[in-house]
Amino acid sequence: MIRYITTDTLPLLKRFVSPADPFACRIACLLDSYGTGYDFASFWLQTDSQEHPTAAVGSYYHDMTVFLTENSDCEELTEFFSIRGFASLLSSRPLSLNMSWESGVLMRQIRSVPADAPLPGITVEDAPDLKEVWTLLKSCEEEDFSVPAYEDFLPDISHKLRHHTAVCTGIRLENRLLASATTVAQSDSCAVIGAVAAHRDFRHRGIGSFCVASLCGKLSGKVLYLMRASHKNEGFYQGLGFKNTGTFFVCRHP
Repeated sequence: MIRYITTDTLPLLKRFVSPADPFACRIACLLDSYGTGYDFASFWLQTDSQEHPTAAVGSYYHDMTVFLTENSDCEELTEFFSIRGFASLLSSRPLSLNMSWESGVLMRQIRSVPADAPLPGITVEDAPDLKEVWTLLKSCEEEDFSVPAYEDFLPDISHKLRHHTAVCTGIRLENRLLASATTVAQSDSCAVIGAVAAHRDFRHRGIGSFCVASLCGKLSGKVLYLMRASHKNEGFYQGLGFKNTGTFFVCRHP
């Protein structure tokens, strides 16, 4: 059974998505950031015949994340998504939707790495200007790294920063933002790092590593994950203490 989450069933969902799992973390972050009071943020919980939760779904403007367990009824979820529709669907394994799935690598930090400044005169900013962050991200956009429009990026990130469900770190030299890194999801137990960018003129000089290490240092006590393209940045993140731990799948509605 899949039920729509309202105020009455909110505690059950919150308990279910509390584990230090990257998919649960994305749903918990959305829940902590927006709750059930916004039309663009919706949540569902799948339960078995004994009313035990077996899967959870979070939707932000029709971009959906599903948290699966070994007891999830994937046939029911497939039917749900087929009827409900979606713009994109993120999952730990593909569902039978007769659509193509893209895959990437899930990494988890297994050791912390000190953040040593690679250049003199650089400073770490806890709250860099978001327009500068977006501009830097946009300049690094590639085929497998897309950036939302500024009008979509700004309200979501600023809202999460105000509600302490995201952290953003910037590296600056004088008046120039050289790198930035952000948690794209954050819960009490877990965080997912993303939106990492370094200025093209300063790559291969340790700036990006310093930025990510600085961000990780602010997340002490949390289990840290990231999701990367399968053919990129493995060595970069391994140098920051991350290890390949699994695969994620994304389905985009044509």
